[in-house]
Amino acid sequence: MAITAARRDANSIRSRGEFVVAFSAAEHDHLASAVDGVSSSELCLIEQAQTSSVATGPDVSVAFDGRLFNRRDLEAEVGASDSASASDAQLTADLVRRNGADALWRLRGAFAVVAWDARTGDLYCVRDPLGVHPLFVAERPGGLVAGTNPDALVACPGVSAELDRIVLTDHLLHRWPDPTETFYAAVRRVPPGHAFQLNRTGTRLFRHWNPGSTTDVDWVDADEVDRFDDLLEQAVRRPLDGRCALYLSSGLDSVTVAAVAADLSAHEGRPAPWGFSLVFPGNANEEEGQRAVAASLGLPHLLVPLAEAAGPRGLLVSGLELSAAGPAPKMNLWTPAYDHLSAAARARGCTVVLTGGGGDEWLGVSPFLAADFLRSGNLVGLYRLWSTLRNSYTLSHRLALRNVLWTFGAKAIIRSTAERIAEPAMMRRRLERATERMPTWAVPDADLRRESLGRIEATGFARRDGSFYLHEGALSLDHTLVAMEKEEFFEDGRRNGLPIYMPFWDADLVEFLYRIPPRILTRGNRTKGLVREMLARRFPTLGFDRHRKVLSISVFQDVIEAEGSRAWEWMDGTPALADLRLVDQRSFHERLQSIVRGERPGYAYEVWEVLALEAWVRARL
Repeated sequence: MAITAARRDANSIRSRGEFVVAFSAAEHDHLASAVDGVSSSELCLIEQAQTSSVATGPDVSVAFDGRLFNRRDLEAEVGASDSASASDAQLTADLVRRNGADALWRLRGAFAVVAWDARTGDLYCVRDPLGVHPLFVAERPGGLVAGTNPDALVACPGVSAELDRIVLTDHLLHRWPDPTETFYAAVRRVPPGHAFQLNRTGTRLFRHWNPGSTTDVDWVDADEVDRFDDLLEQAVRRPLDGRCALYLSSGLDSVTVAAVAADLSAHEGRPAPWGFSLVFPGNANEEEGQRAVAASLGLPHLLVPLAEAAGPRGLLVSGLELSAAGPAPKMNLWTPAYDHLSAAARARGCTVVLTGGGGDEWLGVSPFLAADFLRSGNLVGLYRLWSTLRNSYTLSHRLALRNVLWTFGAKAIIRSTAERIAEPAMMRRRLERATERMPTWAVPDADLRRESLGRIEATGFARRDGSFYLHEGALSLDHTLVAMEKEEFFEDGRRNGLPIYMPFWDADLVEFLYRIPPRILTRGNRTKGLVREMLARRFPTLGFDRHRKVLSISVFQDVIEAEGSRAWEWMDGTPALADLRLVDQRSFHERLQSIVRGERPGYAYEVWEVLALEAWVRARL
């Protein structure tokens, strides 16, 4: 019963207003061998979303999906009297016609763009700087298709729907060596801030936006720091369209966005934002702080206990149905509960959701800063970082000290040095450890295991040229999971008819935050000093000057223990993954039973990840 329902949902989602563009490239020999009757290259929108538009012309054609945040600046650049009434696609086409492909790199917003310049013979598929909007491409005989949903692409004629077993294998084993890979062999991801280019010479993928270097940064001066307030206000204002909803916790990031949104709404005559909060049980309960923040800002506020938001079927079963129907296996177990909040927001007239997502990445500091301090002999910096970690997280003095001196300090330096000067030996050790750590239930296919290990060797070591701290910042832009998380937020917003935006993932704001020295980000020996001081002044009785991050790990464990066995029975196990030789079903069932009995704390994520992947794969076989 569950399998049939999942498959039906997965098929029906492919015709719900996706953005799909087809490009016929008859003049490109390497793509045109199977094309008959096509005499010239052309771009057409074959499936249109509400947010998409197309502009075609003899020289430049553009298909656009999403939102432009810097339209006014771009309109002024074009200078046409009727530019204000032009669609985003037409405005982009005018810019490309005037300035060439370089115009595409100046777009700001949440968008996917496909642009054909007949003058140069170049096709560009461009994803926005931070990947808020998804974009995937698939080559087919005589051309290419691009769009926001991999399921929609494999439904196009000429595009194979074959699943990629090695990518599924690596996903199960927490390896993501190539950010362009998807679970479909024929579909490639355009990573955030990248462009895919096709012309007579072939194809190439390149980064078109980069906030800074890993070796040489033009750090923000103390006199410039005040620009943060203006850029944050701009980032919050950009997606506002009507009344906004706020997913409100009592954390620093969420409250910062809520305060700015409330101020902007009051100043600009908009209705006050609605606050929507999940009330988690136990140590993760933030209800007191959530109520206090909403009351202080004068926001209408709805609090929903997690169990109520999850519904009578629970988080796992509801989440598995969403996983089967979505373009990728669900990552976020809490999605059904946030869907409940989204429905409540839509019923109250809200048109957009804002969250504090991105604050951890861009307001905090990576603990790998310890390696930079240790390498340069900066003992004062090491002490301040230890104090910052101790004050900002629920860490013991001893664990904070171990993190600074060893885990993110000496160990990182030793490993990086060894990888550089003894690469063969370090690679052998890495492969040994990967083999030792491979779960007994995972990938019973010996050939797949060998291929997965071979991909580790082929990928090699990531070179840490320059700063460890800056290198980790770059990973926040390039890691596959970051792109997948944005794609999931996009899908959740599209499915619920209420787009989700994260102001801390705004390109102009990130460019600035990337350049702020760690000593400013950790003012007062606490993380997120830029917003902590402002919140302490704004909410003097709520203790934001000494706030520590609340984690929901124990709640996750509790959900898996309570619902894991029922979800396994509802799914009838993992037959699809077993048929693909990705999971030994009997072995994993034993593993699941030990996890739900509480015998393996810290491994509850395996239950969710495996069942979510099973639901997605089964709906496509």
